[in-house]
Amino acid sequence: NRGADMRSREPKRGRIEMLSEPTDPDNADEALLLLGIAELDTRISEPARDGRRHLLLRPWAVQLALSRGRRRLSANDVSEIKRCTRGAETLRWPAGIEE
Repeated sequence: NRGADMRSREPKRGRIEMLSEPTDPDNADEALLLLGIAELDTRISEPARDGRRHLLLRPWAVQLALSRGRRRLSANDVSEIKRCTRGAETLRWPAGIEE
């Protein structure tokens, strides 16, 4: 039987092993800086507990993300966006968001 013969030649499928990165890679920070999406937070001179530099997102990048409007933002989302964005007061918020 040709079908059985073909199945016998298929590679055996092993168990799928899930791998994950336990922390954010530092190279993501470098990419954000190189692309102009983030900049160093000059308000904080000492590094974070993990030794990484503190970054702030640039308003143009945050504004672009906000304009996509994929989901409703919670009060916590808004607070985090303001905390992590340089010049957050310049952002134009989606309808229904109270500053």
